[in-house]
Amino acid sequence: MLTLLQIMTLDDWTDIARTYMFANLFATFLVITFMILSALILMNLLSAIFVDKLMQLTDENRVRENEKIEAKKQEFATKLRSVFSTFDDNGDGMLTEAELSEGLSKMDTNSNGTVEPSELAKQFENSGLGQKDLDDLIKYISSINSNTEAEVSPRL
Repeated sequence: MLTLLQIMTLDDWTDIARTYMFANLFATFLVITFMILSALILMNLLSAIFVDKLMQLTDENRVRENEKIEAKKQEFATKLRSVFSTFDDNGDGMLTEAELSEGLSKMDTNSNGTVEPSELAKQFENSGLGQKDLDDLIKYISSINSNTEAEVSPRL
């Protein structure tokens, strides 16, 4: 068994091969065949370990990225809830056109130059019923600006 380990690790295998070569020529071919096969198996094993570790690191990075995205979504939802509660004057959980227009006029929503407050209120009201809840507002804002977060800052 020690001899096979010595051949597999290529530690002084030539002395062993010479010994067997003088005893039996067929044994030399067995030693060389064992050496080649064990070297290939070890290389495949090392490659498998490397690929497995790489896949683990990739999965960990993917999980971290998903956690960052989820944290940003949660932060955005918290900000949006705060804005919604600020806009909802009567506290009924629904925004009317008047509440939305009044709330947007108090905020700087045109920081990126895309949508005027009155235009946003009209688009929001034209998208469905006369009153909107927080879920409707989230869906609408997501549909307007799906690639970036729309941050609005109060002019207080």
